[in-house]
Amino acid sequence: MVNELKPSDFQNPSPGAQQHLNVFHKAQLDAIGEGILSINNSGIVVLADKIIREALGIFPGDDLAEVLPKLYSEAKLTFKDLRRRFVASVRKGDLAFLVMISPIQLGVDTVGAICVFVENSDLEKMTRQMRSYQELNKELVALINSSHEGLCITDAKGKILRLNPTAERLNDIRSEDVIGKNIQQLVKNGLFEDSVTAKAIEKREIVNLLRTKNGRKIIITATPVFDDDIELIRVVVSYRDVTEIDRLQSELEKKEALKDQFQHHITEIQQEEVLSDSIVAKSQCMVNVLKQTIKLSKVDSSVLILGESGVGKGLFADLIQQNSARSQKPMIKINCGAIPESLIEAELFGHEKGAFTGADSAKPGYLEMADGGILFLDEIAELPLSSQVKLLRFLEDGHSTRIGGTKSSKFNIRILAATHRNLEEMVEQGKFRLDLFYRLNVIPLRVPPLRDRKECILPLLYNFINHFGKKDGINKRLSRTAIDALLSYSYPGNVRELMNICERLVVMTESETIDLNDLPFKVVNNNIAEINETSITGNWSRGMTLQHALDNMEKAILTKSLTLFDNQKNIASSLGVNPSTISRKLIKYNLDKI
Repeated sequence: MVNELKPSDFQNPSPGAQQHLNVFHKAQLDAIGEGILSINNSGIVVLADKIIREALGIFPGDDLAEVLPKLYSEAKLTFKDLRRRFVASVRKGDLAFLVMISPIQLGVDTVGAICVFVENSDLEKMTRQMRSYQELNKELVALINSSHEGLCITDAKGKILRLNPTAERLNDIRSEDVIGKNIQQLVKNGLFEDSVTAKAIEKREIVNLLRTKNGRKIIITATPVFDDDIELIRVVVSYRDVTEIDRLQSELEKKEALKDQFQHHITEIQQEEVLSDSIVAKSQCMVNVLKQTIKLSKVDSSVLILGESGVGKGLFADLIQQNSARSQKPMIKINCGAIPESLIEAELFGHEKGAFTGADSAKPGYLEMADGGILFLDEIAELPLSSQVKLLRFLEDGHSTRIGGTKSSKFNIRILAATHRNLEEMVEQGKFRLDLFYRLNVIPLRVPPLRDRKECILPLLYNFINHFGKKDGINKRLSRTAIDALLSYSYPGNVRELMNICERLVVMTESETIDLNDLPFKVVNNNIAEINETSITGNWSRGMTLQHALDNMEKAILTKSLTLFDNQKNIASSLGVNPSTISRKLIKYNLDKI
């Protein structure tokens, strides 16, 4: 037995002792815990321990060139140069080994090599993971460095870990000058103007700051990053150059203006199709009115045109006349509200010489002048009751007699009337005859106000801007912000008011582009009235500075505006400022997350 070996057995072993020594050496190899095999110069396995036999299935007598050819190729090199070498990975199934090959020499002769196998499956897995991590890290670095936003990453104490090129440019610093240093100390040293990092660390929440440097507006946002245990581990500071955003917005406005110009050309074609370049019908309600107008022009019935002041009732009367069978006959227009009551009958029905003081000669009335054609009575509600009686009589039999005359004449006239008043209410009040109302209201035509046909506003703006521009030889265009404000205005004066605004803008603006500050005050501040003043207070108290009070009021207005409008664009239009201004102020008062 091995445990019976004596010292003399190791010096001059007997055959029995030698057998025990062989068993002992084999047990020693198996106890080392590493895979060990030895080969002779021909690559034949001479010795293989337990790990080699069980894990790799290699036994004494096997040819290494057949079972592990890659290892044998390395072993042959060791036979030649007698240098120890390592084979990084020898695989067998799911197992991977790091192998050290050492030459075996007897005197000056090389008789073989011994190979020591160390399992490195876990190490190889870690290596692969490390490579994957390194590749991911390279990707993240590439993303950070290529970002158009400046990025600065610090640890939980404010020490700068990374700074991308955009942040270097915006802060006018170099990474090598700040990496590893605390940002607060850099602020004190003047390398940074201000630090939101310390505030983010202290508050453990996102902090925003607006800064202007070298003529550029920078929005700085510090975002704290927490681990799974809600422990602060990083702070990511982003620098956004909103000056570039303003430039991009300006380019977008130009493209929008070009698109709107194309749309305007399409609208002009649509106008030609309805034979009127004065009426823009892009909203469905206006299209319906136009269709109804064209249909009415083919018949000879009386038409009562209803609508608010400035909607263009006279244009619809013109459209009826142009498309009627009476288009070659005269169309006489009379504004019943513009003629003194004492003269209205004489103007309408005519008079004979000496009919009244000042009647030095006979004069035909508008009825006679419109014979065969159309008489358009604008502001019919202003017609005196006495004249209403005579007009009713004419509508019943077509006969009219001049004032001071005795001869009745028959005329062939189509009557068109228009008013912005509520005739039904006037009938109830006794200010308008019911029978005349029924005679005129054979076919009512109601023209919608401009506020009910928003889609028509932009084409009308382009139409009148171009019209007055060509008239005066001036080329003007509207900026996007000006368009937004004009679109949100209510136009109580309807198309007439819009036309007057356009003429004023063309004549009065100095630059080619009509911008927000060129618009009338009432347009810019139109929607401010929607903000309930009683709900906005500055919360001023004694000892508060003026700036503080103004900031409080500004914040209150923005807070209220957020409840009234869907987006920042509409808020900007209602308050008469640029959308970027609203965005900046919302960030200033921490309202951008609402």
